[in-house]
Amino acid sequence: MGGRGAGGGPDHARPARWGVSFDPVAFRSDRLPTEHFDRRFSEENLAFWVPLLLRSARITPGLEVLDVGCGTGGFARAIASAAPAEVTGFDRSARFIDFARRRPRPPAGAVRWVVGDAEQLPFAALSFDRVLLSLVLHQLADPRAGVAGAVRVLRGGGLVLVRTIAPEDVAGRVPQRFIPRMAAIDAARLPSVEAITAWLAQAGFTSVTAHRHLRNSRLVLADVERVLRTEASSRYGFLTSDQLEEGLRRMRADAARGDWTDPRPTYIIVGVKPSAA
Repeated sequence: MGGRGAGGGPDHARPARWGVSFDPVAFRSDRLPTEHFDRRFSEENLAFWVPLLLRSARITPGLEVLDVGCGTGGFARAIASAAPAEVTGFDRSARFIDFARRRPRPPAGAVRWVVGDAEQLPFAALSFDRVLLSLVLHQLADPRAGVAGAVRVLRGGGLVLVRTIAPEDVAGRVPQRFIPRMAAIDAARLPSVEAITAWLAQAGFTSVTAHRHLRNSRLVLADVERVLRTEASSRYGFLTSDQLEEGLRRMRADAARGDWTDPRPTYIIVGVKPSAA
């Protein structure tokens, strides 16, 4: 999911952080091949994240949920079925949404698909009970606009859930831990947990909480190599072939030591829209 296209809206460039300059729009997920992106909604990932999302956002049967930046719709379908809930999957990529529409409907609940801009949500005020912003805000030219849109479309008492990665956790993740340049860029483009909680509070959300969760993914080297090469060609064109191959060499050596697990720490931040708002 991403923000406005490169030809419109504000200047996307952001000041240097972590020693590098970066353009958040250049890393949008819609730069990735559709089938490659959809693999992140594996059965294993859904089994870990969906119950956690349901509990954290207190999604119960019949609620209307907006999944902003749904990509190919894996979370949206699973949440619709598990709650069951009425879910709207929303993404800027028509290609991703077309793919989502062709997938089987969830066995319970309901899901619809909408294409649009996360910074200009095309929904009426007070339309939803829950809004999910999963790994979205760092891809927007104006993440505060994404937060403002969430508070506008939520009904009083509704919840927003932000799933994000803390910049300081990036260097320990795979494959970033083996490619310093990649780690530096990813850390630079991610807002801090403190910044996100401040944006939510400034937008009017209350009872804002942030909890760190460890995925503890058991990795398969061939899968990680495939993902890295695809990501490098699609979003990390600044990496030289030498940097990539050296990272792969170090990664293979680490994997050869035995049980290969990546904690993959991720934050879930939740805020409540006051009932009187």
